[in-house]
Amino acid sequence: MEKTRGVVCNQAAENTPSVMPYAQGDATVISGESGAVCAGLVFELMTSRELAELRARLSLNDASRVLCISTEGATDKAVFKEITGISPV
Repeated sequence: MEKTRGVVCNQAAENTPSVMPYAQGDATVISGESGAVCAGLVFELMTSRELAELRARLSLNDASRVLCISTEGATDKAVFKEITGISPV
């Protein structure tokens, strides 16, 4: 999979697994690439040192709650498995 430069493009693919369960008992989220991009962007905003100033300007911190809406599931099961290493249900 060819990756382009940028937070949105890279994080959609690299952080799709991050929308999987964070802790035992959490609900599993299965989302396609365009749905997962929001979660990937939030992940990057919250963890990147390079984006600390933007995070502060947006008033994002450990107490923030961000709603990410995905209206698609794993539309391409083979690509989903390639990216995450698991088969979607």
